Amino acid sequence: NKTERLLHGDSHMTHAVVFTDVHLDDNDKPIRWRVGNSWGNVGGDKGYLAMSDAWFSEFVGQVVLEKIVPQKFLDVLEKDVHVLMIRTGGCQGNM
Repeated sequence: NKTERLLHGDSHMTHAVVFTDVHLDDNDKPIRWRVGNSWGNVGGDKGYLAMSDAWFSEFVGQVVLEKIVPQKFLDVLEKDVHVLMIRTGGCQGNM
């Protein structure tokens, strides 16, 4: 899972993508996200991919938002967060 991958250095935030759209269900819950790959037109549909919300939750490590984001989405940032300790440099040293 995401926590274990970060704790054991199996996952690193080394790639950027742009989330260009979201498909919401009738209760405004995300179903899938349209993602623009930062490598350009490589992969997917001319560089765009559709990612499930479960994928988003499992593999996204950081999000940068523009100020034009609707308030209901910004309100999510006020919720409690769980901070994970990560380490760099592979398996060297203690955490």
